[in-house]
Amino acid sequence: MKSRRRFLVLLVTVVLLAIALPSLAQSRPTPPPDYYPLPINAWWKYQSTTSAGQKSEFKFEVVKTEKQPDGTTWIQTAVTSGSQFFTWYSKPKGWVLEHKLVYPQTNREGVYQPVKKFIQNPMAKGASWSWQGTGIMDVAIEESSTVFGPEQVVVPAGKFSAMKVVTDVSQGGAKMKRTQWFANYVGMVKSETASDSFQSTSELLDYSFRKKP
Repeated sequence: MKSRRRFLVLLVTVVLLAIALPSLAQSRPTPPPDYYPLPINAWWKYQSTTSAGQKSEFKFEVVKTEKQPDGTTWIQTAVTSGSQFFTWYSKPKGWVLEHKLVYPQTNREGVYQPVKKFIQNPMAKGASWSWQGTGIMDVAIEESSTVFGPEQVVVPAGKFSAMKVVTDVSQGGAKMKRTQWFANYVGMVKSETASDSFQSTSELLDYSFRKKP
């Protein structure tokens, strides 16, 4: 009798778990979109091609986080292509902000005043924002950005559904247009920079958390 009772209790427990587990799985919240993920030690490799056909590669990687006196967290990144420079970002709700640039080889450092709006995150088609301030050597900068998409973008790292951000830039009186494509949970997959005297396209070659076929 006791063994039968234990069996019935076990059976009821299994049935209840079978009912509860799918509900628990469904109740897990879906993580919000992130078009500029910056996990520590992650890296992205790109190839750039100029209008003259010159090719080069660079690596963008996340170095560390730094707690600021006001309680915010800055994320230090490095871009390496022969020489190296560092950029600090933060990610408050709804935005990726750019705080400062450092070029160690030339001892140049610039703090964006005010803090620069890099991209809205997550992005929605038709969204726009602008920023006006100063950067390295207190050069005056104006930027105006608009979001388009999503678009299908094919680069060496694969095919992505990406949001396109078109930014009109005026820096020290020089004007250029910057177009960037960002894929959810991946980051920037392609960029184009165009001015009267220069054009360049960068495409994602690989990234550290890419799912291998």
